[in-house]
Amino acid sequence: MRTEAEIGNWLVAQIAARCSLEKSQVDPDRDLAEYCLESSEAVDLALALELWLDREIDLTLFWEEKTVNDFVRAICRQA
Repeated sequence: MRTEAEIGNWLVAQIAARCSLEKSQVDPDRDLAEYCLESSEAVDLALALELWLDREIDLTLFWEEKTVNDFVRAICRQA
């Protein structure tokens, strides 16, 4: 099982890559909506996360949780 830190780091790296940002520019406490991911990109990201974690996650969490840290905590509660 991955730790919260590992999942958070993975998500930050993925958001940075998808938004053409440096990882240092992605604040895990910033509202996810501010990164302007299209809904299809968000779905792709959530599906990639499922593959990386090797388990299903509730994809609606991506829209329900405000920040990377909130999202990661919610995912870890599902485990």
